[in-house]
Amino acid sequence: MMERLFPSLKRPNNFIYDCNPGSDMHRFILITTILSSLVIMTGDIRAQEEEELELEMFFAPEDTVTSAARHAQDIGMSPSAITVITREEIEASGATSIPDLLRLVPGMDVVLCSPFYTSVSTRLYWNFENNLFLVLVDGREANLELIGWAPWEIETINPEEIERIEVIRGPASSLYGANAFAGVINITTRPITDQASGWVRMNGGEIGMLSGAAQASARIGDWGVSISGGRDLMGRFTDPRLPGKEVWKFRSIVEYRLSESDSLLLDWGISQGEGATTSAMGTVNFEMDMKVLRLAYKSENLDGQIFWSMAGA
Repeated sequence: MMERLFPSLKRPNNFIYDCNPGSDMHRFILITTILSSLVIMTGDIRAQEEEELELEMFFAPEDTVTSAARHAQDIGMSPSAITVITREEIEASGATSIPDLLRLVPGMDVVLCSPFYTSVSTRLYWNFENNLFLVLVDGREANLELIGWAPWEIETINPEEIERIEVIRGPASSLYGANAFAGVINITTRPITDQASGWVRMNGGEIGMLSGAAQASARIGDWGVSISGGRDLMGRFTDPRLPGKEVWKFRSIVEYRLSESDSLLLDWGISQGEGATTSAMGTVNFEMDMKVLRLAYKSENLDGQIFWSMAGA
């Protein structure tokens, strides 16, 4: 290419070049100068953009968290190591379950032991009990009272219903009790919007995996209603033709606004599942159902709630 543009440069014994305007050497110097200037300008623009991005990130407002000290504070002032998974990150993750979302947390070990059993631990020895984290859903304790196990597969909420997740990466038993041995997973669901909305999700994959979920919400005057449900199917790892997981779930929310700042909310959910579960004794077929009920009052100066949950096998 260079020889076609500058024929005189092919002559091996040509040591004297004509630099007059219009000569090959003049064109070569001119093009080289222009290309060098473009490279330098591109580098300067890129460095300026990186500097502006660093300044934007440095002066950006910090996330506000409530889990570490049980009151709102900037994440930089949190006394515990804490990770926040926002709504935007949930939508971009493509996760179809809550344990999949927890893979975004640094140091978190999420092990899919069987289609119906997922173990979540961090910086500790791994075990089948799955009782190292305290799991809260809108302030309701989701762990089973008897053994402290968090039944992820039959939880009554879908990932699309989650607004944010705050994960305390470290012991928090001084604030939350014995179940918070390795940390706290605090899940906050999305509120009922002022406008009618809804979504539908369907996905499938290997090992006979088929999953679907839907949600619809509306507000009429001071009343707000939300209904959601889901169905999950998957075969066994050893033989996809055998049922490995069968789960269905249903959840309904009714909210009444007493005033602009006061509201009363009733949250009810039920789920049932069956599948192959991994345990210290080996793989066993396990059937389980869950029922939850939460009554919450929220105002400008006071938040309170009572909840009831029951799980049976």
